[in-house]
Amino acid sequence: MVSTAPWVAPSADPTPRTRPVPHPSHHTPEALGPVCLHLAENPHDTDRPFAFLATVASPRPAGPPRHIPFARALEQVRGHPHATDRILGPLHEAAQNSPWFGTLVDRGQLLHPQRWTATTALTFLRTGPILEAAGLHLRVPRWWTEQRNNPRVRVVLHPREDATLDTRELLRLDVHIALGDTPLTPEEQARLLASHDTFVRLRGRWVEVDAARLQAVLDRWTEARAAIAGTGLSVVQALRVLAGTAPADDDTPPIGIPTNRWQEVVAGPALQDRLRALRSTPVPAAAPPGLRATLRTYQQTGLAWLTTLGTLGLGALLADDMGLGKTVQVLALLLRLHHAGRPASLVVVPTSLLRNWASEAARFTPDLTVAIAHPSAGATAWSPDQPADVVLTTYGMLHRLPHLLDPTWERVVFDEAQALKNPTTLRARTARRLTSRAVVLLTGTPIENRPLDLWALFDLANPGLLGTARRFTDTVQQLGDDRAPLRRLVAPYILRRTKSDPGVAPELPDKTEVTVWCGLGPAQATLYRDTVQRLRAVLDQADAPFVRGGAVLSTLTRLKQVCDHPALVTDTPNPRHTSGKLRELARLARTLADTHERMLVFTQFRRMMPLLEATLAEAYGRDGLTLHGGTPVSERARRVDAFQAPDGPPFFVLSLRAAGTGLNLTAARHVVHFDRWWNPAVENQATDRTHRIGQQHAVLVHKFTCRGTIEERIDRLLEDKAHLARDLLAPTAGPALTHLDDTALLDLVRLDLDSARLHEQV
Repeated sequence: MVSTAPWVAPSADPTPRTRPVPHPSHHTPEALGPVCLHLAENPHDTDRPFAFLATVASPRPAGPPRHIPFARALEQVRGHPHATDRILGPLHEAAQNSPWFGTLVDRGQLLHPQRWTATTALTFLRTGPILEAAGLHLRVPRWWTEQRNNPRVRVVLHPREDATLDTRELLRLDVHIALGDTPLTPEEQARLLASHDTFVRLRGRWVEVDAARLQAVLDRWTEARAAIAGTGLSVVQALRVLAGTAPADDDTPPIGIPTNRWQEVVAGPALQDRLRALRSTPVPAAAPPGLRATLRTYQQTGLAWLTTLGTLGLGALLADDMGLGKTVQVLALLLRLHHAGRPASLVVVPTSLLRNWASEAARFTPDLTVAIAHPSAGATAWSPDQPADVVLTTYGMLHRLPHLLDPTWERVVFDEAQALKNPTTLRARTARRLTSRAVVLLTGTPIENRPLDLWALFDLANPGLLGTARRFTDTVQQLGDDRAPLRRLVAPYILRRTKSDPGVAPELPDKTEVTVWCGLGPAQATLYRDTVQRLRAVLDQADAPFVRGGAVLSTLTRLKQVCDHPALVTDTPNPRHTSGKLRELARLARTLADTHERMLVFTQFRRMMPLLEATLAEAYGRDGLTLHGGTPVSERARRVDAFQAPDGPPFFVLSLRAAGTGLNLTAARHVVHFDRWWNPAVENQATDRTHRIGQQHAVLVHKFTCRGTIEERIDRLLEDKAHLARDLLAPTAGPALTHLDDTALLDLVRLDLDSARLHEQV
């Protein structure tokens, strides 16, 4: 039990006692509590403008409880140990956690009403969280609980009256001290900065003031405003500040952080209106005249969103799931621009999608004049003097056709834009040399491996918005798990819908993913162990990081090849050698042949494709199709059409790099990932060749994985990358395999023979 001695000492305060509140006879002392601490303004006392009173709540059968003075409550609980503990326990805890409050209690200042100075009242208010955590109830003036209860330096961003909101626009700053949204008058500001008090009455309420800190913040912003007086603040700097991500780059004026206790950066009314339009959900736009397609509601929303950002001169990242019709949304946009008399647009695509875009444009937007800038177009290939609404080209042609860099395009559209995630490649550097009013990026995987993938895309669509690559990386690390500021910054420029979203594609059938566990044949097990032993020897001798890294990467590739089939790594393939994966594939194919179901089989290794084709042809009793990087562009379209035919071939073996994106192969109901890409985003893109709008049947995805090998261990890591994509801006995708220490790396690749379950040779 807590002693009552410290709480009943006589008070030296001359303040007269208040009239006692009668104790309700129908309540026992056991019902009293909790202790309430009241602070109120006393406008009639200029020296001690606050009144303090401690009470104890006394419940009533109906209505709010009565409050009786603390001293009277102590008298009523005397002789009731439990009631005394319940009242004095929170006070004892608060006194231990706050020496200031402990002194208040020791002096008996809770026993009688007190008159307090502004300084004492401020100390009490600052101590409030500690007191409440101990179980005490506080009743304080409403202005203290309101947000922004102290004056701040307020910086307001204003655009030019006639400006759009593109990334090249320059803004001006208005800097002043404000209370809430209301600027202080020059006289009020001067009086505030000259004050030596920390708690002053301003505009009818008491506010906390740190004059020295306010002056320092005001000076900093005044200097920043002067530094940009001749140029203005760029939109990308302003948006970073408003989102709360990071300061500007090193070569720009200091612009601080957007909000803290003593400063606040806000958009002015005109800028707020534009940002509100940018961040609000667009009203679905009607399809333009001449579009020979019925846009779904979410596609109409996408069209409106693309139109709005383009009008503002801002880049857009359309990140819908594969198969949700990103192409038709962009074609509708291009048709709308055509009707508005805008200049030509450039569409850059992987080679495998060139003919697909041309055929989709002819099908959905025949009013557009479409030209192809690619040698496959022959004599009709686009030249600068050829009129066109849309010019189609490939990533490989960007640096080979310099005349593509000359025009100022209305839009530049990059399909499968993840091809530009590495900003140092020739294709990415060339893409940045294109000029246009706005950029549109299409990708279902804005992040494949790491947050820097997103930076590379945004630096192309809205240069400077995320700062430099180094600063972006630092920002992600500084944010840690709190990625809300970064999401807030990029959200207006990313539109992502998934197949599972309500109302997007309710008719789309289910997709089921299963892991097909495979064993190793004896030859595979021997090759696997030999490869691991060679890696161990290299690690023992490798000193230079690049030597070690190269050895690790080549070993990982070789181990994946061994898991597929021994023939991929031996100079003289033994016809008697087989693989557990090939056995499982043959078994699956025979089952599907009986039910007349077709399949897609993806592999990373071109040398594996003949073995897959032969195995499947034998199991189905019919030949199938193949497609890889060496397949001519015109032949690719023919093979896709052949597979899609009702009586088409029963299987299609595809290179993951060449055919993992863009193709429509809904005739298949089964997808086989024969070897794991170790990136769930890439695998999902390949799966979406068949699980897309137009699919009438449930899709079953088979992921072939060898037990006891690196494939099984990497399978566990894939969920981390999938989480990164879902979270969009996770700080890391886990340690790079080449950066693992030797022990962790060898544990990753070791062979577990018990799990591998070797097959007998045939």
